[in-house]
Amino acid sequence: MFHRPKFRFLALMLTGCLLVLMMVPAAYGAGTSSTGASAMAGSIDATALANLPVVNKDGITNFQGMDVLHVKNTNEQNADYMWVDGMLPTTTKLPAKVRLAVPKGAGITWLGEMDTSTGNELPLTIPAPETQGDQDFYTLTMTKYHMVRAEFPSTDPFKPSTAATATAVMAADLSYKAPCDLMYLYMGAEVPVGKTVITPEFQDGGQMPSGNHIYVAAISQVKAGQTYSATLKYGKPGAAKDTTNPIIIVAIVALVIAVAALLFLLLRKRFSNAEEGDE
Repeated sequence: MFHRPKFRFLALMLTGCLLVLMMVPAAYGAGTSSTGASAMAGSIDATALANLPVVNKDGITNFQGMDVLHVKNTNEQNADYMWVDGMLPTTTKLPAKVRLAVPKGAGITWLGEMDTSTGNELPLTIPAPETQGDQDFYTLTMTKYHMVRAEFPSTDPFKPSTAATATAVMAADLSYKAPCDLMYLYMGAEVPVGKTVITPEFQDGGQMPSGNHIYVAAISQVKAGQTYSATLKYGKPGAAKDTTNPIIIVAIVALVIAVAALLFLLLRKRFSNAEEGDE
C-alpha cells in the first residue's frame, strides 16, 4: 500500500499529526496528580465544612484547612524551608488531638501552635513519627491556638522549565497528600522579587521577610489520601502569563490535518496524471 509516493506522503503527514496530539497531554500534564486531582484556583465552598467529620473514630480532630508552603529562612542566608500548617475551625474546643503529615524523612526543626491574629507561638515537643508510605504522621495535642505548624529544611523547588512560553522560565512542581478531608488546601512558594508569575491559578499571598512575595494556589474540597499537585512558573519581568488552552492546540492539529488532506487530494491528482502518462 505504501510503495506509491502519494501514500508515503499521507502516512508521513498523519504520523506528524499524531505526534503533535501525543504532545498535548505532555505539555499540559503539569498541575495534575497521579490520582487525577489538580490545583485549580477557585472559590472555597463555605458549605463544604458541614460535610467534614469533626472528630474521627480514633479521637483525631480533622483540620479545616492546610497550607503547604516553600519559604526562605532569612536567619539562615535564605535557606529553603517548608511550612506545613494545619488549621482548626475557631469554634473547635481545645484541647484537641490532631494528626499532621509531612514528607517521609523530613527533619522537623520546629513544631508549634500559632495564633493567626497576633503571631504568638507555643512551641511543642516533636513526637516520634509514624511512617505510612511516603509520609510521616505526627500525632499531637493542641491546647491553646487553632493552628499548628511544622517547619523543616527543603530544597529550592524551582528548576528551569523546558515547556515554557517565555524565555528563562523557572517552574516549581508542588504536591501534597492530605491526611484528612479538608475544606481547602493552599500550596505555594516564594517567588524572587522582580520576577513575573505566569501561572494564572497562583495568586499573590503577600510579601515575606525575605522581600520576596509568596504565590499560592487554592484547592477546595480536598479528599484524604489523595495527592494534589500544581506547577508554579515565573519568568523575567513583564513575561506574559501562560494562557494557552489545550483546545487551541487541538484546533491547530485539526487544521494541520485538514491541510494535509487538501495536499493529498492535490498530489493525488498530480500523481494520477503522472501514472497515466507512464502508461
